[in-house]
Amino acid sequence: MTWNYRVVHHLMDETDYYGIHEVYYDEDGRPQNVTVDPMDVGWEESVKGVAQTLKWMRKALKQPVLEYEDFAAAGGLDR
Repeated sequence: MTWNYRVVHHLMDETDYYGIHEVYYDEDGRPQNVTVDPMDVGWEESVKGVAQTLKWMRKALKQPVLEYEDFAAAGGLDR
């Protein structure tokens, strides 16, 4: 199973929210699971590690936005 960061749209209390999540794909490249909460840059072991994470997150901004509800309805939420 592969993964990457993607922008995911949430609709909560009639308000739109967007976050960067880890998304996991099946062997055919279809999104299957998403993290429940958006990701942060996190703790990296070096400045280079932080820079790499930010680079991957910036790539997510160039991809189509995914819908959180699509994952929730299919049972594809990861903690």
